[in-house]
Amino acid sequence: MPIPMTNTTKVANRSHAASFALAGSILLCMAAGAWAQDDLTEAELNFFNSETYREILWIALQRAENELRDPSCTETLTDADRLNIVVIEHLVTGEEDAFPLSGIWRDQLAVERCGVRHIHNLRFDAREQAAPKPMVLVPGQSMTSAQLQVDTMRPLVALVDSRRANAQLCDDTQVRDTSAPMGLAGGEPDFTQGWIETWTVRSCGDVMDVPITFKTNNDGSTTILPGRPEN
Repeated sequence: MPIPMTNTTKVANRSHAASFALAGSILLCMAAGAWAQDDLTEAELNFFNSETYREILWIALQRAENELRDPSCTETLTDADRLNIVVIEHLVTGEEDAFPLSGIWRDQLAVERCGVRHIHNLRFDAREQAAPKPMVLVPGQSMTSAQLQVDTMRPLVALVDSRRANAQLCDDTQVRDTSAPMGLAGGEPDFTQGWIETWTVRSCGDVMDVPITFKTNNDGSTTILPGRPEN
């Protein structure tokens, strides 16, 4: 579905604001966000505002929302708020190319449906002569990278399995939300030392909040400690 742009405005301090309409009823609004790291280049901004990208974004957003929504919710997805875009690796574009030749970015959007609000995080990897490849990251405000999220799932699932009231084996464990990070001592996080997040997990009918400590090691690796936040 096309998302024709209605206006674009650049806002201060490494973020941008834009609004879009989809089929006359979809509104995507990008505002300042904590993940903004670098100013978008003009070429990046043009691509993110393009009809081509917004079609890709809408399809990826529908996929992410369908994974999270409760099966009992039959309300049609009609609107979303675009919270921010983070460029992880700057885009390289060609004058005649519809898609970037290279680059990685994360688009964060909020959706409310059937009275439930989800924050979706979508990572895109540009590919030469092909549409960017989308990846659905964990929802919410987690500051973890895609790889760190993958590394977190095994110990997280093991902990959830040990806590779940239903002791039978379960292959339906899903992260439903993540909190914004806290510092190891409870204050503002120092990401050179580590940080704490709370991941909300649903597992075979049980829902639980699991604190996770991400402790940064001297060699640059990260120790993942589900259920054991450290001061």
